[in-house]
Amino acid sequence: IDAIGIVTATSFSGVIELSTDTSPQLGGDLASNSNDILMADNDVIKIGTGSDLQIDHDSSVGQNIIQASAITRFRTNSLFSFQNSDGSEAILKGTPDGAVELFHNGTKMIETISTGTNIPDGKFAKFGDGNDMQMGHNTYNYITYTGAEFRLTGDSTNVIRLMPKSDETAALFNPNGSVELYHDNTKKFETTTDGCALTNITNN
Repeated sequence: IDAIGIVTATSFSGVIELSTDTSPQLGGDLASNSNDILMADNDVIKIGTGSDLQIDHDSSVGQNIIQASAITRFRTNSLFSFQNSDGSEAILKGTPDGAVELFHNGTKMIETISTGTNIPDGKFAKFGDGNDMQMGHNTYNYITYTGAEFRLTGDSTNVIRLMPKSDETAALFNPNGSVELYHDNTKKFETTTDGCALTNITNN
């Protein structure tokens, strides 16, 4: 069948040629019937009255492009995952009411948890163009740095307190004031405007 315009019939036999119709329209759903929909390079699927969402393959740069002129939302009730071409390697995973996980070369590097973020053992957060400072856990807890001095700074009001456990002070640094050293949570030494002072010292 080769027709232009409106064709009304109860059934067709043969092939309907639409290539000469510049504005074909559907009167119902289009079923693929287990067949593929083939799009040539640089042909664009346009969705929305204003072509708000467009999907195509740009052969000039070898890229698949999803272009949207409005907020784009991915919605799912189960695991959402970006993977490599054969599905053997995860890139990103997102779980509703749960974690977002980021991977590098198939290995998880960081994930969100209910109280913040989690970095697995043996993986480090790195800062600076040359990875000048690194923080992480690998048997021990590490803060390592290179290339410049290490500074731990505060403001002009609040102290810096080093605590080996949650209820015990080891050292206390007061802005514009003293430095205090402790033993078993008891202050033993502090600096003063004139020098230093020993406190709570027992002579044996």
